[in-house]
Amino acid sequence: MKQLGFRIPFAAMRGSVRSQTGTAAIEMAIGLSIFVVAILGVLEMGRLMWAQNALNYAVQQGARCMLVGACDTTSAPTTAANASGFGFDKSVFTATTQACGNQVAASYSYSFMTSLIVDTPITLTATACM
Repeated sequence: MKQLGFRIPFAAMRGSVRSQTGTAAIEMAIGLSIFVVAILGVLEMGRLMWAQNALNYAVQQGARCMLVGACDTTSAPTTAANASGFGFDKSVFTATTQACGNQVAASYSYSFMTSLIVDTPITLTATACM
């Protein structure tokens, strides 16, 4: 006594489990999404490091301009903004005369282009005193 009625559905299931059609597309979708997220993360971190480095360079140039006497506390922020190469506004910079000498400080609210890393902007700061 054979139960033929149960063999047909199991044979059909066995064939669909062994089928390889579509696996390359699924693997490509998973691998490509991980690759794109990794590339975007590297680009975002590189842009963040560029902004911080440009901010550090700009405050140094503003303080150096005040040190040599070419700038005063009103024109040093403009000099720093122009020297940055990142496109900072002059309102980011403040120039004062402190006990250490001529000080230029900056505070910039940096927002990421994509929201892969952090959704909220972070504050970059830099200070130079000469």
